[in-house]
Amino acid sequence: MVRISAFTSLCEISAHAVLVACCLSCTSFSSEAALPHCAIYFRGDSLMPNSVGKYLSGSHDAFVEGCPRVNSSIESRIDESLAYSYFGGTAVDHVNGICSYVLYPLKESAEGGLNLVRNGSGQEFMHVYQAACPPPSIPSTYVATTEISADDFQDVMKLWSKSILSQSAFENAFSQIASDPNSRDTYIRLRRQLFAPSPRTISIQRIYSGSGAMLWRRFNVKMNDPEDASASYVVTVSAFFGHFLKITRLVRVLS
Repeated sequence: MVRISAFTSLCEISAHAVLVACCLSCTSFSSEAALPHCAIYFRGDSLMPNSVGKYLSGSHDAFVEGCPRVNSSIESRIDESLAYSYFGGTAVDHVNGICSYVLYPLKESAEGGLNLVRNGSGQEFMHVYQAACPPPSIPSTYVATTEISADDFQDVMKLWSKSILSQSAFENAFSQIASDPNSRDTYIRLRRQLFAPSPRTISIQRIYSGSGAMLWRRFNVKMNDPEDASASYVVTVSAFFGHFLKITRLVRVLS
């Protein structure tokens, strides 16, 4: 049995694929590759940078996520607090079967000493509820989302879990893709990775809303290519008349 870690309450599958949800890079919401040595500091932790402790003591956020900056200056290497990028995370919420939290970028402010303050809009992360909402972690079981409701997120995750229950289920779900000469090579590649004798880890990096119309909408599911770190798969799920979901597109793009 292989467990789908992003929504283990939905199913356990006997395919060779392992699907996990990974967090975004802590340096930017537009990057999906997690950097090494990232850390999460929760309110009440005994060990954390002074600026993080000060931020948590004066904010409503439940935790701070920090990762090394890609290009840290000499000064930041001397002062450890300047060598990291930080994000403030809200408390995990549980509504209608979905666990979620929002991560906000933080910046340093010299006002009243070195302080961390919110800087820009947040990124929402979702997870299908199990026995309890898991705490934020690195790597994360939560999926980054953009402009998608909790109900739609759950529907998309259920569709994907069903599509990889077996190779025949995958072929049935991707039948429209398999018959498209422009997508067939990508379809064959993904099928081989999912059901090869040697397991491949396919990580959901983001689910975001695409274009749509009054009677149908599109959602894009971005996943890594386990054999090429520079590329990603994007699976498009179309929702017709509100709830009838179907996989309608598969492309492989540079990350």
